[in-house]
Amino acid sequence: MPPNRVWPTAWEAHETQGSEHVLGRAEVPRELSSFELQTLFTYSRAEHELIGRRRGSMMKLGLALHVGFLRMTGCPLNAFGILPPVLLRHLAIELDIDTPDLASLRALYARGRTLSDHQLLACQMLGFRWMVAHQRPALVRALRDEVSRCGSGTSAVVCPPVAVSAPIDRLPRSRPSKSRRVGIDRA
Repeated sequence: MPPNRVWPTAWEAHETQGSEHVLGRAEVPRELSSFELQTLFTYSRAEHELIGRRRGSMMKLGLALHVGFLRMTGCPLNAFGILPPVLLRHLAIELDIDTPDLASLRALYARGRTLSDHQLLACQMLGFRWMVAHQRPALVRALRDEVSRCGSGTSAVVCPPVAVSAPIDRLPRSRPSKSRRVGIDRA
């Protein structure tokens, strides 16, 4: 069950202030505002409990990164670039753990299996799930209607937490692997 959070509304308000669109993005932006850190990378009590069950500070850090990134973009984190130091410092305080000054996902995960496990767990924590066959036509219709109202194929649609958020131009053509993307497939 998705947590009862107000972040989509706050994030939409932030988006209207000229922020760069991040839905569908593949990597963590180099710079994150304090608003983004507080809104996307601050966790509820239940999320803290699930993150705290991981062994070792690096596994806690990894899962926390995936939850925040999924919240921010609607996609699992797969990029292996360097993580912003401001994000690492924020998560060190938020999770009360020691974090490195410089890190990447490649450095955090010796096993690819742990990476995909954390991606799947983050999706479950936030209430993301694969849509069933009868939901697909309705979502495609809704997205097409939204595109026609916006007049642009690149407009982002923010859906309720039980659906999947993705930019219109980034909809995959076929069902992706679970470790690559949580998304929707196109007709």
